Amino acid sequence: MGATLRPAMMLAVNTNALVANAVHMKVHDVHLIVTSMNFPMACNAQYGLG
Repeated sequence: MGATLRPAMMLAVNTNALVANAVHMKVHDVHLIVTSMNFPMACNAQYGLG
């Protein structure tokens, strides 16, 4: 069993989406809820410019 999160995030104009995604994935290493799960989690983030 596993879960896939699909967050949708708005980035400021001139924001590097690759850097934003790298930071977002790093947060998963320390996020309380994510680290407490006992099943695999995937994340397919979608970014838009606002």
